[in-house]
Amino acid sequence: MEPDLSSAIRFAYRIMAFTIRAIGWVIVTVWMGFAGCFRAISLLPRIPAVFARTRRCPRGHTVPQYGVYECRTCRSFHEGWVFGRCRVCGESAGWTPCIICGLPVRHPLR
Repeated sequence: MEPDLSSAIRFAYRIMAFTIRAIGWVIVTVWMGFAGCFRAISLLPRIPAVFARTRRCPRGHTVPQYGVYECRTCRSFHEGWVFGRCRVCGESAGWTPCIICGLPVRHPLR
């Protein structure tokens, strides 16, 4: 006994839908992999600035990256890297002011 035409069409449709979804998943996964690798490679030159003890403001003043800092969100103090996360509220600084002129010194990874 042969299967009827409608069940064969439904089976072919399911196979095609699965194949299209699988191809789409592969394409998106490869795209995200390349995007992640590109992002990681673009951050590599900034790594020395993350581990440096000091940074320079736009006017050339030396700004320490390690010490005791006040969180601008919750006003608590934390010790460590100036751009590290606050232990109270979890926020991190995107910039810190120069101790001499007040100009902003940006986070090295942003």
